[in-house]
Amino acid sequence: MISDGDRLDIYELLARHFYALDGLNQIVTGSAARNWAETFTVNGSFRLERSDKTTVVELSGRDNLEQLFSKFTDIETTRHWTNGLIIQPVSDVLVKAGCYIIALDIGKNPSPTIRSGTYSDTITKVDGKWLYDHRCLTLDPASPAG
Repeated sequence: MISDGDRLDIYELLARHFYALDGLNQIVTGSAARNWAETFTVNGSFRLERSDKTTVVELSGRDNLEQLFSKFTDIETTRHWTNGLIIQPVSDVLVKAGCYIIALDIGKNPSPTIRSGTYSDTITKVDGKWLYDHRCLTLDPASPAG
């Protein structure tokens, strides 16, 4: 239902999301907060939950997401590593996706894990561009931030 080009675009969406989340602007210039928010649809939502499904934070809308980003205190010292991205097409403009995540504190050597979990995503193609419509991070039970 989706092309190989669409799959590559979804992989790039994931990369842009985490480059922004890690405050990296060597390739994607501009405000990291805005760049992160712009990986979502205009009314897109983000949810962070503990392994027992208790909500830590849930917001929708790019402006609210950008404001949330400004509250992240560890941008400069965190690196996110993702793996195991799976993309399940629902239609030619909608996919369900997910991946594993480990976040490291790169301000220390060795770099300890500060978060781990899984993402569950709904990604929509809007005006030819793939964007998160809903993104949920579920922390692992033993995740330090869980």
